[in-house]
Amino acid sequence: MIEKNEDIKFWEFWESHSGGLYKICLRTMGGNDMAAEDALSEAMMRAREKMVTVIQDIENPKAWLSRLTKNICIDLLRKDRNIEFGDAALDAYEPAVPEERLECREAFQSLLTAIQQLSPHLKEAAMLRILTRKTYRDIANRLHISCANARKRAQTARAILRDKLRTFSGDTLCFRQLEWDEIGQFLETETGPQKPEIDMRFAYPDIANLMLEGLVRTVPVFLKRQSPRQSTREQTLLDYIARHPGGWKKRIELAEILYSQGEWNKSIRQLEMVIQKNPHSIDTFLTLGQLLKDTGRCRQAASVYRKASSYVHNQSSKRYLNGMRELCHSNRREGIRELNTAVKLEPKNTTFLNALALIHLEGDFTHQAAEFFERVLAVDSKNLVALTHIYEPLLAMGCMNKAEKAVDRLLYLCPGNAPALHRKILHACLKGYVCGEAGQHTRKLLKKLKRAAPTFHGTSEARAAYYFARGDQRKALGVLEDFCRAYPRCYDGLYNYSVWLFRCGNLDAAARIIARLVTVDEKNLRTLLTAGEIFGAAEDFKRLHRVTEAIERYHPDSWRGSCFRGLQLATRYYDLEAAEHYFHRAAGLQPAIPEIYVHLAICQMLLQKYSTALHSLKSGRSCIPDGDCQTRSTEIAFLTAEIFRRMDKRDHEHHWLTKALAQAGLLAKGQPAVGYYWQGIILRKMDDATACGEMFRLALRFAPCFPLGNEIKEISAQNRKTTLKSKNSQTRVMIRPTV
Repeated sequence: MIEKNEDIKFWEFWESHSGGLYKICLRTMGGNDMAAEDALSEAMMRAREKMVTVIQDIENPKAWLSRLTKNICIDLLRKDRNIEFGDAALDAYEPAVPEERLECREAFQSLLTAIQQLSPHLKEAAMLRILTRKTYRDIANRLHISCANARKRAQTARAILRDKLRTFSGDTLCFRQLEWDEIGQFLETETGPQKPEIDMRFAYPDIANLMLEGLVRTVPVFLKRQSPRQSTREQTLLDYIARHPGGWKKRIELAEILYSQGEWNKSIRQLEMVIQKNPHSIDTFLTLGQLLKDTGRCRQAASVYRKASSYVHNQSSKRYLNGMRELCHSNRREGIRELNTAVKLEPKNTTFLNALALIHLEGDFTHQAAEFFERVLAVDSKNLVALTHIYEPLLAMGCMNKAEKAVDRLLYLCPGNAPALHRKILHACLKGYVCGEAGQHTRKLLKKLKRAAPTFHGTSEARAAYYFARGDQRKALGVLEDFCRAYPRCYDGLYNYSVWLFRCGNLDAAARIIARLVTVDEKNLRTLLTAGEIFGAAEDFKRLHRVTEAIERYHPDSWRGSCFRGLQLATRYYDLEAAEHYFHRAAGLQPAIPEIYVHLAICQMLLQKYSTALHSLKSGRSCIPDGDCQTRSTEIAFLTAEIFRRMDKRDHEHHWLTKALAQAGLLAKGQPAVGYYWQGIILRKMDDATACGEMFRLALRFAPCFPLGNEIKEISAQNRKTTLKSKNSQTRVMIRPTV
């Protein structure tokens, strides 16, 4: 009978090691989740029964528990699958003898010391062959050499080691009593982490112009090397390939140059020829599959991933390739499940984590995407893919400071990166850094961006934002118009022009441009949401209805789509009950987005559900990280005060107005126009007309143009009002743009 104290100690000990034991079960059971869980449960019951009787004889409880778990997995495999095991499995099943383990560990340390003394080209082959028992084909794939060369290196290394380790029996050391997890720990401690089978690393981010459906799309690309004189280098590689048509290494470099130039079809042809000549290059398979998927040839991409899976042997790599293949077949749920399994098997593989993050970002699962990107950066703080793509989800979550730090980090690693410079300039304009010394620094960034990427659509948008912040609306629109005339097929340039036309009140022109973009790509969520906002403001309800149907058809699980639908129901049809349903749906899809709870609380406030609205605002506050997202913090505090005013609780109202004013003061340090604007709104609510006018004048200095400047002028021109009298004016609060 197990005593109570011993039982508690056992469960504490089990909980501290259950994660590692589950990995052992998952690896031994071939990646089968259900079988691994069954084995773990059996191991838990068996360990609980045995540990009390033999606890005094166990010197290393963790190793004993690992051995017990592995033995149970092998028992289950024998019983359920009737598999014939070789000598390695039978050896692994033998009980551990302390003396033999000690001797084995000493031998292993001696072997590691001898391997460290080998030449670099022999060291890695010896580790892969002797320590981890990889096949020659696996070694050839890892080192990008032929199988014959891999065999020769391993044999040479073994001959050298044999002379150094005469004191141990056998040509190679037998580690049957040493856990392979311990071998992995030794390898990581002595020689650093082992290179995973799939590991896509990039040294330089860039942009490429890709022709799709008659328009040019600018997409981020990531390169393994930087070629400053691409045209010259391209011709050199073409000449070399013409002289040596049987080679494949130069074709990989040529394919990367073509990829960076947007010549993706030519790049695909080069990669296909590389695979024909060297089918063991896994990186080439992955690059080709991604290119085919991005160009819409999903069936061919699935075939590439299927072929690649026959050349990998790790369960994690197979799961990753299976997941990518399922995604190409539009089986999103199954694909994510396979990728999650791959991440469980290799939790620090940045390629797997980035793939999961990008899939969640594509599906508008903002919070999950940000979490996966942060896990990548925790493993590799210089990962260019994560630093480039984490900006959008952080911005959507309101984490402005974190987003700006990611941009600064990317600029530190790649000072000439055009998208990072573009984002940095937009942040500077938002903060009002357009005059004085700060303005001079912003102008230097503009010149640097123009030199780095003169045809980049972000260059014209950054210049337009700069002129808007200075109050020159005509010049800002002229910059965007000139870019669209010079590059009439640039999708993103037309999109930027339509957005700024809408902000400046030219609804008809904005609607014409955005309607063309929707026709070209009716599945693009960003374009659909912007089109819905423009068509709604222009009262083009026929097009608005089509856009709403497209969002519901192609993005049923998008939280932005649910918020858009809720706003339309509230502001156009005044159906607040239905709008509340859609906001609840958005909160269920993404419970960590403060913006959703703000919309939900306003809707509930208008329905006079004051207690529920206060609870929604409390949920929104809990999503805001400390020291970040002052815009949402200010808005939530202001709405809380408004709800207490409607509940006739003046003391609570004054407390929250004071808190909102303090938050707005902090906001003004980072975003002066928005911060002073909110201070004016709050002081107006507190009946301080003089201070309110002063705040609005300060805000106009930083935002003289539409939309914030015009809104301030309109409020200043009105007589002071403390309540909203009409239903139309109440619901109009819901669609105030966040600058």
